[in-house]
This record gives sequence, structure tokens and C-alpha cells, in this order.
Amino acid sequence: MDCTCIEKPNPGGRPPITINWARVDELLEGGSSGIEIAADLGCHKDTLYDRTLEKYGVSFSDYSAMKHSKGEGKIRLAQYKKAIGESKKGDTQLLLFLGRVRLKQVEAQPERSVERPPNEDILLLKDENIRLRHELRKENDSKP
Repeated sequence: MDCTCIEKPNPGGRPPITINWARVDELLEGGSSGIEIAADLGCHKDTLYDRTLEKYGVSFSDYSAMKHSKGEGKIRLAQYKKAIGESKKGDTQLLLFLGRVRLKQVEAQPERSVERPPNEDILLLKDENIRLRHELRKENDSKP
């Protein structure tokens, strides 16, 4: 006999956890990982990942990448607004730090000259001088 049974999820178990999606979004924009967010919500990471797929139809990886990008855009915008004097909000040092860490911003380095620096020439001459003195000693030691 073929019988299809529709069961309630987790019968007799815990009631499903309510996920505060605004909080999830805020934490993702701030750079938190799925494990950190699950701990904040008090659920298992797999629960968070499964619920993301159910609610949004995308994997947690895809969803979190979108939200991380949004957070990075907010950092860029805060830096821009502060730079042009449109905003006094935000700590300048923290905006610089977040720029380096999250946005991989670095100051442009001056181009290095292809020519050797003068100190390198001096070192090469010293090495040559030592080598020649060593050869002279060998020659003098080998004479009767």
C-alpha cells in the first residue's frame, strides 16, 4: 500500500525559531559570518542557511555576499561624505582602518627605480675587495 504522509517539521520537538532578518542583514553588512550570526540568533548555522534558502531562494553564501557588498558600499559612501565635508559622522581613523581591511584600500606606492641604489654599488665593491684580498693571501701563502 502506497501512503504519502505529510508531517509537521520537527514533530514533538522545539518550535521553529523566529529569525529576525533585519538583524541578520545588519550583521552581514557589518561583516559577520554565518556562524557568528547563528550564535547571535541562538540557532544552529544549518538552520540559518536552510531558512535563507527557504525565504529568499538563494544559498546563504550568495545572500551574505550581497549583504557584505552593501556594507562595503556604506563604508565607501561614509568615507566619501566625510572627505567632501558633507558629513561629520564617523571616526576618521576607523573609516581608514575599515577601508584597508574590508575594501583593500592602500596608498599608492611611488615607483621604484630600476637602477641600483648607490649603497648597493658600495656593497658590491666591498665584496669584490674582500674577494681580491682573500686571493692575494692565498697566493702569498702558497709562495715558499
